[in-house]
Amino acid sequence: MRLLLSTLFVCLLFAHVTGQVVHNAIDFDGSEDVATVANGSQYIINQNEISISCWVYSRNLTGAFPNYDGIAGFRNNSNADFYILRLGPGTIEGRFTNSIGTNYDAVFQGFLVEEWQHIALVYNGSTLKLYHNGAEVSSVAASGTITNATVPFNMGGLLYLTTNFSLNGAVDEVGLW
Repeated sequence: MRLLLSTLFVCLLFAHVTGQVVHNAIDFDGSEDVATVANGSQYIINQNEISISCWVYSRNLTGAFPNYDGIAGFRNNSNADFYILRLGPGTIEGRFTNSIGTNYDAVFQGFLVEEWQHIALVYNGSTLKLYHNGAEVSSVAASGTITNATVPFNMGGLLYLTTNFSLNGAVDEVGLW
């Protein structure tokens, strides 16, 4: 509970200082603004049960590479990925990459633009599950843990190599467990 409250405080403080808060949500304009908790992965290292959830509203009508919406999570592209990303016009990807670099992807076709939707990504030690508006929409067998404690937790943007997938939209009630 302390982690959730301190993360929430940091996120709200960041939004107050550098972003626009819209009806208690953090609004991003798709131009490389991002809310970050430095070394956020330290809170989930060696855990075999982790979850991210949030409400998201995307205004991005194209969604084609490199114009993806980075919603929330950890991403270092090698040994510590646990994130939610909007690919293409209606596709959400949830990814878990364990400490030895094995990727597991849960993908959902059916995400709508310009509508609030709840997304959750859950890893229970053996399965990675993606939920859309409370319904399980994708699952894949997965294993391992993340041992890298230095990856930032981001909201509103995820880095891929040298490209930043910046959210053109808003997130609300972001949670990490």
